[in-house]
Amino acid sequence: KEPLKGVFKAVAQVAVGAKIDMELELRWDENEEDGLRLLAFSPTQPPVNRHPVTGEPAWFCNVHSHSRYLRDGRDGKLVESSGASKLNVTNMFYGDLSEVSADDLKHIDEVTMKNLVYVPMEKGDVVLVDNYQVMHGRDVFTGERLHAVTWFQ
Repeated sequence: KEPLKGVFKAVAQVAVGAKIDMELELRWDENEEDGLRLLAFSPTQPPVNRHPVTGEPAWFCNVHSHSRYLRDGRDGKLVESSGASKLNVTNMFYGDLSEVSADDLKHIDEVTMKNLVYVPMEKGDVVLVDNYQVMHGRDVFTGERLHAVTWFQ
């Protein structure tokens, strides 16, 4: 497997680079739970952004969505047959790549849940979200979901 790592990493770098508008560092990792996998590290980002007009602080940190500890606790372990979701496992670290403690993650989760702003929607409604300005998500719902992504500069 060692000789093929370079080939797979080069192909992944091109494929990921075509889809993501930020520099990612790819590194190999192997552990008992996940086996051998290629990890993508994004640049360190501040957890708070300022609204461009009001200057109000806005929490922008996807710890709630991307922390493996919180996600597994909320959604359970992903089964082997879950396809792309199994491959696209995310996690969060401090800027020095040290683990975020379970206590800190639980606190972040509590604060996040206390500060949710629900946007009631009806059929035909559209929501535009700037991924770089706000943490966002959706609750469980019934019916179809049309999810479109557009990149603006």
